[in-house]
Amino acid sequence: MREHGRENLDIARQEHGGFIFSVWHQNLIAAAFGQKAGKLVLLGSKSRTADPIVRFTETLGHEVVRGSSAGGNRDKGGKAAKQAMIIKLAEHKQGAVTPDGPRGPAFKAKPGIVAMASETGLAIVPLCVKATRYWQFKSWDKIQMPKPFATLDVYYGPPIAVAADLSEEQRAALLDQVAEATNALTPASHAD
Repeated sequence: MREHGRENLDIARQEHGGFIFSVWHQNLIAAAFGQKAGKLVLLGSKSRTADPIVRFTETLGHEVVRGSSAGGNRDKGGKAAKQAMIIKLAEHKQGAVTPDGPRGPAFKAKPGIVAMASETGLAIVPLCVKATRYWQFKSWDKIQMPKPFATLDVYYGPPIAVAADLSEEQRAALLDQVAEATNALTPASHAD
């Protein structure tokens, strides 16, 4: 494993008290394998298809708060999960969110990550972990799983500060900034 930009985690801790990783759903498994930042609080889907990934990340020592976006007129626990995530982030000071999850569209950030950073005061740190060799699945996100003995390159982007009081325009601009910064770390082979 090779880390790039680890100083960005130190900056986020010193200047903002901690961080929330922004990692695309496609990169979720590689990111779990390649994480040396310590125990993270993660937001995970309630769907059964997410169960294996949730169990895997928990065996690595991370804590998973589960909830899904609303479907039709029914809440699938997303609002409660977001509030639980905010409480856990305030305690642990570091976590991770897949802003394009749980169902996409891929590489397009949704507003939850900005809201969580705004409420906790934590910075958003873009994250990408690239495996030198991986399997890619035929899912909406084309999720990738590192092959055995692959080298993992872990890229941490500069922290993005998020203020407590934001206008709708500021929220939209920050969401674009998070997407652009996370995409900037994502090699072309990951966006295939």
